Amino acid sequence: MPWLQLQGYLKKSEKVFKEFLCQSRIGWGLALILLSLAVTLPGYMPQKLNLKVGEPSPCDIKAPRGLIYESEILTQKAREEAAKQVAPVYRIDNTVLMDLEGQVEKVLQKVKEAQKMGGSGEERLQLLKDSLAPYKLSTGELQALLGADASILNQLEATLKSALNRTMGEAVSQDSVSIARDKMIAFLENSPLEKRYKEVAISFIQALEIRPNLIYDAASTLQKREKAASEVSPVQVTISQNEKIVSDGEIVRPEHIEALQKLGLLRSQT
Repeated sequence: MPWLQLQGYLKKSEKVFKEFLCQSRIGWGLALILLSLAVTLPGYMPQKLNLKVGEPSPCDIKAPRGLIYESEILTQKAREEAAKQVAPVYRIDNTVLMDLEGQVEKVLQKVKEAQKMGGSGEERLQLLKDSLAPYKLSTGELQALLGADASILNQLEATLKSALNRTMGEAVSQDSVSIARDKMIAFLENSPLEKRYKEVAISFIQALEIRPNLIYDAASTLQKREKAASEVSPVQVTISQNEKIVSDGEIVRPEHIEALQKLGLLRSQT
């Protein structure tokens, strides 16, 4: 009986020993695997970089994995470029034409006042010469105005206003002011005015200060540029594994930083 008990005890001890030995082997195996990973894994894991826009890259940086993303940086650039392509918007300033027509009316009103004034012809001529000095009309032209009746003055006014409207009713830029003046003179030369009054009208236009009637329309320009920018679709970037993001010595741009952030290669900025 004691021998049987001893034999049973030995069998149990052997079983426990084998289980212990098996577990020890597994434990040592796991330990060796973890140690191997600790040694080799850092070489495969991407290192966190500390890059800034405007600085040269210290090395070639490649993507550790493929990635597709929408680039806020490139989208913003594309939208800004689309807005730049929109030409400035100008509109016609109608007050320019109104001012010119007002000068015509003022000149002819001075003529009528001088005609009604008492005194000698020389005095009326001198008064008109002084009143219309900015227009540099000759003595003969002033005398023609003093001798014109109401119908002639009305015809002269209507013809001058027609010349102004036909030209200044359209867009006239700073560069085309002289062209506009030439158009007015050509219109007057072909008008039905008598020769002496035609000369008066041409002299008046030649001395007239004509300014461009185009005004930069900031609000409309901004509206068109915003519309152009809003129509640009988001820019999608596709990066392949091992694709070079930035080269050694290359100046880092915002889109580089964005790509590296998407790939998790940048150190967090504190």
